[in-house]
Amino acid sequence: MDLNTYSALDELVSWYAAREIRERPKDVGDAFWRPTVLPILMGEIKIIDILSAIERRAHSGGVLVAGSGDGREVAFLAKLGYDVVGIELNPALAKHSKSLMDVLAQEGRVERLRTRIVQGDFLDDYTYHSNGLRFEDFRTIFAYLLDSNFQGLVKKIGQQSPSGTELYALRPVEWEEPRIGLKRIGRYGVAVENTSPDKPVFVPHYNLMRYRKS
Repeated sequence: MDLNTYSALDELVSWYAAREIRERPKDVGDAFWRPTVLPILMGEIKIIDILSAIERRAHSGGVLVAGSGDGREVAFLAKLGYDVVGIELNPALAKHSKSLMDVLAQEGRVERLRTRIVQGDFLDDYTYHSNGLRFEDFRTIFAYLLDSNFQGLVKKIGQQSPSGTELYALRPVEWEEPRIGLKRIGRYGVAVENTSPDKPVFVPHYNLMRYRKS
């Protein structure tokens, strides 16, 4: 990414930090929201950018964020250049993230046409059809989910997505990697700086898992 994009993404970290929800909305069903730590999200975005540069792929086309919460990953990916659909089950979070997207667009931080928030269940085809979408059209999917919902998403990819579809899953390092029917093609430690009195050290907190459907 160029320096202007990097600076804009760094500003998004501060922007979202200033708008953290003090009282998180009540959980809906078995889906509960724990926002991705912003420096970790920035680390994930850097890895995605490096991978794209190595593979000479542009940041373009439509991507899905399954379980988009307050829309922070939607905003970061849109700033890279993707057209992003975030699907969030919690109505309060979906409403809140839509309002944040409007403010980001008004302030010129993110192009509004690159972001779309849909309220619904990302495992339910009705969510897509009722919004003029098709799950199988998303060739790149991002998720930070508990194993139960993660396994459901993997199954849906296995049943509906075309070969070559990729899934990026952010997972705490202490979580055991589940056995799934997708090929793992990468595992990348996402670290944040932990400054000690002597020197800064980087401690990995999450793994960014990259899977591809054969």
